Amino acid sequence: MSSNPAEFPEHSLPHNLQGLLAGIALHRGFVDADYLAVMASAVDEKWTVEDVDEFMEELEGRGLAWDFGSGIFGLNPELTERLAARPDLIEQEAWVEQFVRAMAGLSNWLAPLDWSEQRAPYQVHRFNLRQALLHARRLEMADELLVLLQVSAECARNAGLLDEAAALYDEVLAGVEESAEPEAKAAACHQRGLVAQQQRKYDDAERWFRRALEIEEEIGDSHGAAMSEHQLARLEQERGHLEEAESLFLRAVTGLEEAGDAEHAAIAWRQLGRLAQDRGDRVRAKRLYELSLERAEDCENIFEQANTLHQLGVLAQQFRDFAEAKRRYQQAIELRDGGGAGRNRSSDDAAATYHQLGTLAMEQGDLGEAERLLRRSYGSERRQGNNAGAAATLAVLGLLAARQGDFPVAGRRLVRAATVFQALRQPDRLQEVVSGFARIWLRATPATQVELRQTWEDAGLAWPDQLGA
Repeated sequence: MSSNPAEFPEHSLPHNLQGLLAGIALHRGFVDADYLAVMASAVDEKWTVEDVDEFMEELEGRGLAWDFGSGIFGLNPELTERLAARPDLIEQEAWVEQFVRAMAGLSNWLAPLDWSEQRAPYQVHRFNLRQALLHARRLEMADELLVLLQVSAECARNAGLLDEAAALYDEVLAGVEESAEPEAKAAACHQRGLVAQQQRKYDDAERWFRRALEIEEEIGDSHGAAMSEHQLARLEQERGHLEEAESLFLRAVTGLEEAGDAEHAAIAWRQLGRLAQDRGDRVRAKRLYELSLERAEDCENIFEQANTLHQLGVLAQQFRDFAEAKRRYQQAIELRDGGGAGRNRSSDDAAATYHQLGTLAMEQGDLGEAERLLRRSYGSERRQGNNAGAAATLAVLGLLAARQGDFPVAGRRLVRAATVFQALRQPDRLQEVVSGFARIWLRATPATQVELRQTWEDAGLAWPDQLGA
């Protein structure tokens, strides 16, 4: 391509549309034509939707943009780089302010949604949101900055971008510290604790949750305090401090019930059920799961009903009541596939239940059905971007391949699963995969052992101690 600016494709745009390049210059990766039209008309009322449509068609015709449907256009990276280097475009304050307001409006729309609904628009606009944050800081647009920070942080956490989420929540906290709104401070502390917990920085997480709890108790927010105790309970459960977790769950569920929060009470009762199940107390676990199911039904929460039905299936499977387990799993899938009011759910949400049905089929010796179900779960987990869930299912598919006598495939699947858990810093799950790989390797032929050891070490994995040097 020519290095002469006058010869770049954008310079051949119709003169009456050249001014819209200032809006494109602020975007990274993608642009939503509808947002661009709103920005343009706010900058100058002469701009119309028809102008923007014509502009995007002109860009597309020159190979500078690609139509992804629904008004979303991908931007040619070379165009983005060139426009970003033009001060005459990126320093037009009127355009910059409208860009920040547009991305803040997007953030307000994303805020109440579930991650399943946030994921796609966030992936499209992630770098636009980042740009808007930079401009909002520079222009001291405080209200827009706060909503951009909060939603960007939440989406980054849900996407597993934990370091980014932590930095954004730290900035949120710095902002709310200067405000006189204790509820905002408590909420920010709670969210910061969730990030620390996902990072497995448990002491930091506890500090943030207890700070949130202290604020909530000071202002008499009993429901907020119950929510913080609930999260502290989940933290202690993850740490393996089960007695402390149970005590906190009981306190939390009392507060949630008193506040009339059936949805979170359903979750707390289910967690108490899991603690009982882990102790091998089937009767108590079932009773607690049934309480959870009642609360989820009270608030017509399809998603939590399905979660509890799934757990009832796991309980039945643990005690080898296979008919009951299958019945509960199928009930959970029917609810998830049917969706819920106000929730754009799909069959991908049933991935974990298909995984369990696959393991159930394996236990019953139906290996063909097990593979079908596990492959369905694996595909769903990958579509959702749930790397840990996909790796867990891939590991089971590896064990299944071993039962089918295909040790090379079995070993390769376990290697891939191990690399994911190592990258995600999940040592407990990594160790489970290592143990499974060791069992498979010991059963393989000498030639396959050589192949699998090479594959294992090429993946940067430490050779298992139990297999010797």
